[in-house]
Amino acid sequence: MADIDAALARKDHEAAQALGLTALSHPELFTTDGRMSVLRKLVHAALGCGRLQDASLYARQLVRMTKSPLNDDIVLEGIVALAQRRVEAAVRLFKNALDGDPVHPLAALGLLQATQLITPSPSGEMLSQIVPALSWNADTHEGCLQALLGLVVRGALHAVVFPRGGRLEGYAAPRSGAVAELTWNGLTLGRAAYDEAGGVGGDAPVFAFAFAIPSALAGRADFQVTVNGVPAVGSPVPAADTRPPRLVASFVRAPAGAGTAMARWLVHARDLAHPRRPVTLDLADRRGWSKRLVFRPAAKDGGAVPSQDVDMPLSDVRSTFSVTGEPAYWECGTVRSEEACSAPHQDVVRQSPRDRTVDIIVPVYGDAEVTRACLAALRDSLTPHPNRAGQGVPTEVVIIADGPADAAVAKLMDEVATQGWATVL
Repeated sequence: MADIDAALARKDHEAAQALGLTALSHPELFTTDGRMSVLRKLVHAALGCGRLQDASLYARQLVRMTKSPLNDDIVLEGIVALAQRRVEAAVRLFKNALDGDPVHPLAALGLLQATQLITPSPSGEMLSQIVPALSWNADTHEGCLQALLGLVVRGALHAVVFPRGGRLEGYAAPRSGAVAELTWNGLTLGRAAYDEAGGVGGDAPVFAFAFAIPSALAGRADFQVTVNGVPAVGSPVPAADTRPPRLVASFVRAPAGAGTAMARWLVHARDLAHPRRPVTLDLADRRGWSKRLVFRPAAKDGGAVPSQDVDMPLSDVRSTFSVTGEPAYWECGTVRSEEACSAPHQDVVRQSPRDRTVDIIVPVYGDAEVTRACLAALRDSLTPHPNRAGQGVPTEVVIIADGPADAAVAKLMDEVATQGWATVL
């Protein structure tokens, strides 16, 4: 399986398909789930090779292996049908996937593309199935955001509003004098007027607007958004969709083999404020390696969020929630390369409202010696001592270095970051 993944990663689709077929010739080596995983890889490999007939065969086998096929597998079969220009079959498959998971991003994008091959203007019934899924994923899927923009540019929607980045954002037709308003209980909370110079969308600019959500009402009230008095598609925005995010993440380290250049982690993230909301996690090190993970709650199984296996370089890797910009705190700030390749299998992060009870924020600018003494005293206070009160209280230390001009302070911040007992921003 690892060889197939490696071939797909380097876009050697011929090799990936050959390896997949070899694997399937030994059914005794795989469980049903394992065989289905190989078939999924074969679909991707065959598409990469341009062998649409093979891809269609693998996709049909995949969907027929269980009585209740996964929505992702139905979408995969729909993608193959779309590539073969079997448009009506693709529409049927994407609609079936959305019936099972109403906010599946690829099902919505596929259905939109297939529908537009039939008619330039999708019907209202079709849009009522597509737009909610696109809006729900606008925060984590750039393709969904661009699709919403395209629907407004082409005139299929007069205006649309969706939660994104802790705000309510939207697009509307670029009409002179157009005004968007955010209202609650008959009160106007925000107003935005169309400015031709601020349009987006290239040759056909649209009226892009955004409203901050009042903190006192966030998660507690439905909001109306209108453009020139007409409700935007997606309005009213349900209270649950405006809850401030409470993002948590965990990283479990797997044993690393001798000589490997990467360390494997089992990564999990979710939004406790709205467990069905997708979460995006950005990983990056200082050498240029980066990876974005998207965690989507399952349509079934109570909205469980699947964990993901990630191979990370043996260097300090920072993790950040892309929506809020806040760090996904790791134990002692960052994962050290020595720990990544030598420590036993264990939980490295366990972040939850119960576990993270104390956050210590230290702003730093000048006076290196005073700062060093302050941080030394803080670190000492966090070191377990006999008969000291407050032992065992989970603590996170975040040092905010506000662009210090003093080189000695900058050097001190590098030392603390290397020591790993605090997160330096």
